[in-house]
Amino acid sequence: MPPIISSKDQSCGALHERVVACDEAATERLVRILLQSVPPQLRRTFTKAPHDFVATAVVDAILEYLRHPPRFDPARGVPLDRFVKYIASRNLLNLLRAEERRRIRETECGQRVEPAIGFDSLADPIDLLRERLLAVTPADEQSALVLWLDGERQTPPIAEALGCASLAPPEQVQEVKRFKDRIRNRARRLRATSGD
Repeated sequence: MPPIISSKDQSCGALHERVVACDEAATERLVRILLQSVPPQLRRTFTKAPHDFVATAVVDAILEYLRHPPRFDPARGVPLDRFVKYIASRNLLNLLRAEERRRIRETECGQRVEPAIGFDSLADPIDLLRERLLAVTPADEQSALVLWLDGERQTPPIAEALGCASLAPPEQVQEVKRFKDRIRNRARRLRATSGD
């Protein structure tokens, strides 16, 4: 196995050639380099994007590159990390658009559903839903739920509250996403049954 060159660009170029040749050790090393270098670049471009969105976009971009490494052509003079950042930027824009569409749908749905549920007019429906969610959420997830409901959007604090901060960042992103999906499903069920 040839030695890894210390310069990042030369190292990425050399590793890319070895990835194309299906060298697993080179693939693992290159993924580590890209996971360190691409997220900060993406955060500088998308300063207000949630960290978990950035992490997801970068991981998906790396996986996309690894599905067909020869698509990257070093002869074009674009460094590999910039190539992956371009893919990650596209992924992140798609995630942000999808999140905005989801927010709009939830707002519209909430405006249609909440009056039909029959919440007590003296209580704020959001506060009532929060109380009900806390009541049905397992104790080990309640602090993460409070963080999220209070507006926390970054993965590390929620991952820490869930007890999975020791996992690698991509795994933290997955665990936090699963947690949020569980909470959204509980909220939908609570809203659906509140009119009974």
